Amino acid sequence: MKNITRHLLSAVAANLRWLALLLLALSPAAAQAAVVTLTNTDASGTSSFNAAGNWDSGAAPASGNDYCLFRNVLGIFHWAG
Repeated sequence: MKNITRHLLSAVAANLRWLALLLLALSPAAAQAAVVTLTNTDASGTSSFNAAGNWDSGAAPASGNDYCLFRNVLGIFHWAG
């Protein structure tokens, strides 16, 4: 009887592990980041690096998003002169 109980508990534990992994994979925390695109090249002396600038979201860059430049240029240097 002990062997049957032990086997049954082992099977239940294995199924619970699979269920937990499935729930974790489908949870909102596992959702992919939003893709934000730079719509235009930054003008000379400006930068969208930490400002809303030319991002299609209309907001400054933030963690949790993926940022794409494609062929546009992100201004990151400001030359003193």
